[in-house]
Amino acid sequence: MVFTNFFLRIKRLIRGKCFVSFKPPEQVQETVWLKVEEETEKVSKKILSNLERFPELEFLYSHLGSFVFNASQKLIDLKTKSKTTRLKDEAVILSAARLFNDSFAGLKLIKQGLVLQAVVLLRSAFETTTQAILFMENEEIAKKWLAGKEIRPKEVREKSFFAGKEKKLYERLCKLSHPNFIASSYYSVTKYKKGIGFAAANFYGGGYFPKLAIQITVQFLFAQFVFLEAFYTIYKDDLEKSELLWKTGEVEGSFTWERFLKGIRKILTDSLDKSNSLPSDSIEIADYLDKIV
Repeated sequence: MVFTNFFLRIKRLIRGKCFVSFKPPEQVQETVWLKVEEETEKVSKKILSNLERFPELEFLYSHLGSFVFNASQKLIDLKTKSKTTRLKDEAVILSAARLFNDSFAGLKLIKQGLVLQAVVLLRSAFETTTQAILFMENEEIAKKWLAGKEIRPKEVREKSFFAGKEKKLYERLCKLSHPNFIASSYYSVTKYKKGIGFAAANFYGGGYFPKLAIQITVQFLFAQFVFLEAFYTIYKDDLEKSELLWKTGEVEGSFTWERFLKGIRKILTDSLDKSNSLPSDSIEIADYLDKIV
């Protein structure tokens, strides 16, 4: 009878005949899904508490994301002012939106403890950045991409200095993004329990990886930073001629984008060094599991 009611409710939901939120019958034990949501919220609170130790990261996240948006808007304004449409600009405008959304969603996942899922988006963010730089440098490739041709990562690495330099990082992100065993360390740990011995503890939903959470957050910031660094190097003259180099609300005056971004790079590098010096996640996880298991 319980299962009959369950499937009847599902059918009504699918047909649009049930307008109240679904609640399992009282006879049914609490679902794993609901428990995972509850535990993930607890993990999220601890992660947010750790992120507060790095206030500069939240600050930079909001500002660099805004600068990525502004970069695309400047190209739109440039097109309006010049009455000229350049294919590389169109490709960069689309890339900026993808990069922003990857980074935005990545931070949301990090705050929920879904670090491996955030890594998948981090790979996408770096691919988007490296490809966007290639568009800035090579309009012919932008033209092919806009026509629907797939630009293989290998081609991007061969033709882009930045992509070639970060080859090892990209390869690691690829391994983690696919269901390889190496990726299991981002959702599974070995724990010793008295009377049982060593056993795997698998996280369903958010996992508590405080060091990884900070490190991945910094890498997302680097993906946006590198995009901006290339953008203001390549487009500087075009934007200056059209009086679009600075927008209202951005830093201006005697400051240059080169000086400004140099300062941002220093903050990011220091934050990465600080995150690398944090205690191993294995220690933090063991302490966390001892309290909940």
